[in-house]
Formats: sequence, C-alpha cells, structure tokens
Amino acid sequence: MNSYLDLVKEYAEKHKRKNRMSLFVILLAVALVATIFGMADMELQTQQISMKKQYGSWHIGIKDMAKEQEQIVALRPQIAVSGYLESVGSRSGYTLFGKAANILGVDEALAKELGIRLEAGTWPDKGNEALITGTMARTFGIEPGDSITLERPDGDAMQLLITAVAGDTASILKADQAGILMSVETLRRLFSPEEYSSAYYIKFRPFTNIQAEKLKIAESLGITPDSIGENAYLLAAMGQSDDPFFVGIYGTAAVLFLFVLTAAVLMITSSFQTSVTDRIRFFGMLRCLGATRKQVKRFVIKEGMRYCRKAIPAGLAVGVLVIWMLCGFLRVMNPEYFSDIPLFGISIPALAAGAAVGLAACLLASLSPAKKASSVSPLTAVSGNARLPGQMKNMRFFRAGKVDRNLGIYHALENRKNLLLMTVSFALSILMFMSFSGIVDFMHHAVRPLRPWSPDLSLVSADNTCSIENKIYEELEKNPEINKVYGRMFAFDVPFSGEQSETQEMSYLVSYEEHQFGWAEDFLQEGSIEEVRGTPGKVLAVAGEGRDWHTGERLELELNGELRQVQIAGVLGSSPFDSENGESIFICSEDSFRQLTGENAFTILDI
Repeated sequence: MNSYLDLVKEYAEKHKRKNRMSLFVILLAVALVATIFGMADMELQTQQISMKKQYGSWHIGIKDMAKEQEQIVALRPQIAVSGYLESVGSRSGYTLFGKAANILGVDEALAKELGIRLEAGTWPDKGNEALITGTMARTFGIEPGDSITLERPDGDAMQLLITAVAGDTASILKADQAGILMSVETLRRLFSPEEYSSAYYIKFRPFTNIQAEKLKIAESLGITPDSIGENAYLLAAMGQSDDPFFVGIYGTAAVLFLFVLTAAVLMITSSFQTSVTDRIRFFGMLRCLGATRKQVKRFVIKEGMRYCRKAIPAGLAVGVLVIWMLCGFLRVMNPEYFSDIPLFGISIPALAAGAAVGLAACLLASLSPAKKASSVSPLTAVSGNARLPGQMKNMRFFRAGKVDRNLGIYHALENRKNLLLMTVSFALSILMFMSFSGIVDFMHHAVRPLRPWSPDLSLVSADNTCSIENKIYEELEKNPEINKVYGRMFAFDVPFSGEQSETQEMSYLVSYEEHQFGWAEDFLQEGSIEEVRGTPGKVLAVAGEGRDWHTGERLELELNGELRQVQIAGVLGSSPFDSENGESIFICSEDSFRQLTGENAFTILDI
C-alpha cells in the first residue's frame, strides 16, 4: 500500500453490504435519467423516420439556381447529396386517365433523398422512359414495360414507356394526382422551360450545423437566407430549428433531469453522511496515523466516485432495457402512432445524460461528508468515543409510549442535517409521482402530429373548385363519431397588386373558420386575427420568400373580372399551405370570402 487512498478499495471489499444502499440509489438515478432522455430521443427518432417517409431526407432547396452557382455550391465538403428537381405542376394542364398529372424530373441519387423508392422495375434514364406511382399503377393495371398516353393541355398526346413503379408520396396521395417521374434530361427534352420550375436540393452530411451552412451558401451565392427553402419538419425533428414542439420535448426532459439529479444528490448525500457517522473512529485513527485533513477528504470523495464504477454501467444497462420494453409496448399497443419507433434503439444522449447524472450526483454528494470526515480529531480515536451522545432533552415529550419507539424518534432527530436531507429527497420523489399527470400530458403532446390542423380524413373537390355543398358539411357535423369538421374555400390564380408591387402578381385566397383562426394565433407575427374574423375585407398575409408584408397595407385582388379592395390586418409566419410557384397566400373569414368571390361552397372538408 503506497497511499492512504489505497484503503478505499480494501475497505469496500470488506464491507460490501454497507455499500448496497449507496450503489442502489446511484443506479436508480442513472436508470431514471437514461430512461427519460432515451424515450425523448426515441420520440425524436420516430419523428425523423416519419418525416423522411413523408417529405424526404433532403435538408434545403434553392429555386432557379444558375449553372455557375450550382458549381460553387456542389464543392462544399459538407454536402452529401445534391441535384436538380424539375417540376411540371399539377395545374399545368397535363392529365393521365383524366387525373391531373404531377410530373417530376429527378436523378436517381436525389430521388432516394426525396422519399421516392422503387417497388418494381428499373430507374428510367433514356428516351421517353418514366416511372409511375404505385396507387396509379394498381388502379389502372400498369406494369413495367407498358406504355401510357399523357394528354397535353393543347389536346396532343405524349407517349411514355413505364420502366418502374415507385411508392406513393404523401403530397401526391393527398392531392389524388397521377405521379410521373423521369430523369432531369428527359424532362428538359420533352417540356419547354416555361412549363416547369427548377429547384436545387441539398442533403448535408451528419453532424453538420445546417443553419450555419445555409447562411454560408446564401452569402456565397449573394442571396438572402429567406430565399432558401427548408425541409422544415425534418429539420425540426433533427433539432436543427427553433420549432416549439421539439424545444418542448428537450425542455421537459431537462426539467425532469434536474429533479432526478437533485433527489439523487440528496439521497446519496444522506447515505454517505450515515456511512461517515458510523466511521468517525476510523477517520480519527487515520488522523492518528498521520493523514492530513486534505487526505481524509480525498479518501471520502474517492470512495464516493468508486461507487460510479459499478452503479453507472448497471444503471445505464437497466435504462436501456426499460427503453426497449417501453418501445416494444408502445409499438404493440398503438402501431398507428408508434409503427416507426425504434425497437432496439441505442440513445447516445440518454447514455451521456445518465452517466453525467451519476458522476455529478456522486461528486456533489461526497463534498459534505468529506468535509465532515476531515474535521474528525485524532483525539476521537484515542479517547475511544466514536460518538458523544450528549444528554437527552425535552424528555417530557417521550414519557408516553414504548421505549423502542421513543429511541427511534430520538435518534432520527439527533442528526438534523441527515433528517433534512432524507425528508427533502422523499418530498422530491413524492412530487415527481404527483406530477405524473403532467408527464402524461407531455407525452400526449409528444405523440400528436406536428401541426394541430392535421386531419384524419379530408374530402377534396375533384377540380379544386368550391363545389362541396354546405349540406355535406352539416351532415358530417351531426355525425356523433366525428369530433371536428372544418372547411376551407379556395380561390386559385388570383392576380393582385399592392403597394410593394408595380405589376400584378399571382396569389390564392383561402377562407378560415373558428378552429383554424384559433390555430393561426400561434403563428401571428404582427396585427390582429380578431379584426380579420369580424371585419369584411380584412385578410391575413402569410410571410413568404422575398416578401415583407405589413399590417395596414392595401391590396387589389382581381376576382371574377372585377377588382376588389382588401387590407392586410395581420401577418402569419407559417400556414398549412405550400406555394408551388411562389404565389402569395391570403387568408380571410368565410363571410369575407363569400363577399369577395360570390362562392358559397367548400373546396375541402377536413375531419
């Protein structure tokens, strides 16, 4: 033995039973934190998998980029996959079997990142080869090797050879369109530049700070960051945005982490205090043998940290097993929500958090007992008095009752500091269990869709006009199985001019009712939603690329050949709608929509 600290190992091996409680408390704290962070991470991984399936695994997109700019961007080492996506939109007039055709031109490498997967056949790369989405193929009995006829807006026909069938994407399924894909070169050869829009999509390498890279790319291209589109849902699930949904998950996990850390420190400190109190004479003997106060303090701290060698790995193992069991239970009990949850996933943040709470708890809990042990005098060992019980006071409170009960109460109150530690740790544990309903609410929030307006079922007008009659809405509203039904009326391709534009631009107008106005309040940047609800001719403008709306701005909308005056009463930072060709989006009340357009039926009913 070369040091006093070598006694730590010898003492631990001789008194294994005395260390069990301390080991158990550390193990429990590590397992709790690992489970909390692990389940939060599993939810985030589930959302990432779901978002990649629905929207692809690309990160950012840049519209109308020149060839020289593409060469500059492609040289960045952080980019894993990049390429062009050319799109002939569903409103271009091309149809297949009477359905609006959504025609895309994309290379195979980028197609995988956009969520497009082949179900049969080979990727089209020459001639008039193309692939079609699975639902259309099954509906019309199309197989690889068949030819299809695409109807042009002018009535002419275009023959395409189908070489493959691909899985459906969420956007094509929702719009009930005919999805057709071909290579970029084929699309550019078959269609004129005026018929398609172009965007350059980028997927970054793992561990890239995407927001920082986005700013650097914008700076190198001489464009504003706002003109670069994002796969917003995926970036939010990756923690690469400020989406409040995921910030809430991390925040809740962090609060629970602090609760568990505090309770663990108090319980471990109490356990260490008891151990030190039982060994007062032992520390006095160390002082007699020449140990300094600093050496005794190091002895106790090393003893506490030694517990981590066994308790932390065991706690992490228990936490991982609990996570696996919970993930399996969720997948079996509710496959609709949890079909994508990893069954045997390993969460690095959970392991790191569990190990951190174990080390921090042991280190913090060792400080007070170490200070107490270092203050033991050598005289304590020499005199043979390991404890000085003193005189029992206020015995009138103990006259009634049995001796064993009275002695128990006395000894519990004798060490007031230890009693306080135990009491507070138990109080924190009780508080955590009493807060269980709040944790359930948090999990209920965590498994809901990213946006509150996501419906279970939608009824959509076949030609995107206001053709769903009000009586259908009324019948659905009476259905006892339906929780909510809310409709929207759309007016597409509405020319408008305003104070910021000298020429007419395109927009579309959408009607909202009470539920949707309530959801929009969370995304209100300026202005008033109440004014739009109750005042005809007031609209909400959705912030878009290169457009800085302000409240009070007046606009002229051309509807049914007549100019209608409206005023912006509020600006929204986000909406459920996408703008395919850069159109502005205006939202008004149902009464305002009817007055402006003369329409009285719905374009879509969400259930």
